[in-house]
Amino acid sequence: MASTAERNALRALTIGAPKDPALVTVEWQGRKFQIRQPGAADKIAILESADIDTDGKISIGGALRAKLEAVFRCTYVPTGERLFEPADRESFFATPEKKNGFLAAFGDVAFKL
Repeated sequence: MASTAERNALRALTIGAPKDPALVTVEWQGRKFQIRQPGAADKIAILESADIDTDGKISIGGALRAKLEAVFRCTYVPTGERLFEPADRESFFATPEKKNGFLAAFGDVAFKL
């Protein structure tokens, strides 16, 4: 069995290590937004929203749901605060997807991270 000091050292290297997610700054409507790499819990939620079938295939609707979920969970203001809050969820998912809207501007970036 590992000593407490060894265990603490190993924990510091893993879950205690600095969280340095990949991020991309996107400029839209003259303002800067950050799209950040999701953490494990957010990534699971994004993948679950895709509703992947048993053959590993995803429908067009599932892909769109996953992209929207990625934008909702991965968009931050440049100070590091999440842009969207849980209370925004209903309004966010009711937003029409416009060719020049924020969902189009952020979607591909968020989904790729």
